[in-house]
Amino acid sequence: MNLPTPNTRHQHTHHSREKWSELCSSSKISGTALASNSLCIYTLPSYLSVSAPLPLLLQTNKVMFEQQMMSTRLIEKKCVPCNLKELRPMDEDVAQTLMPQVDKWNLVNESGVLKLRQSWTVKSFTKGLEFFKIVANLAENEGHHPDLHLVDWNNVTIEIWTHACGGLTENDFILAAKIDKLNLLEQIRLKPTE
Repeated sequence: MNLPTPNTRHQHTHHSREKWSELCSSSKISGTALASNSLCIYTLPSYLSVSAPLPLLLQTNKVMFEQQMMSTRLIEKKCVPCNLKELRPMDEDVAQTLMPQVDKWNLVNESGVLKLRQSWTVKSFTKGLEFFKIVANLAENEGHHPDLHLVDWNNVTIEIWTHACGGLTENDFILAAKIDKLNLLEQIRLKPTE
């Protein structure tokens, strides 16, 4: 099999929502993109024939597809509803490709469930509550809700994961990227050198 060159033309293959759901579940490709479109398109290098066996097409093209679907900046996206039965958690390899866009967050694995986590120190207990109110307004606007923790009197932690599917979806990364852009300087205690 010849590998594609940078000038290789690509074919586009279209599948219905039902077929795409079946393909996603059988190949462990994240189904997040499915929720926002009734038709899903993935790109095949021209050296693969559309008549080639579907598992071969998916395996050969999995990384390219995931990179294409995740290439739009997260901050520019909107969370999609999490109540879709087609929604599947992404695997750690896919999550790692998105981590550079949310580099302040930690990717954690708790008993097989991937989550995003970040902690801050706030100026006071009431500033911690203000911090949560700002994040809560964003979460409501996105329709995606993180776990919020206020520990002791000034330590806040946010954990983000999609409870509906038991792991990470693109929604979690979108919300994390948008939390990073919030103006929280009034609430956060800065280090003495900052």
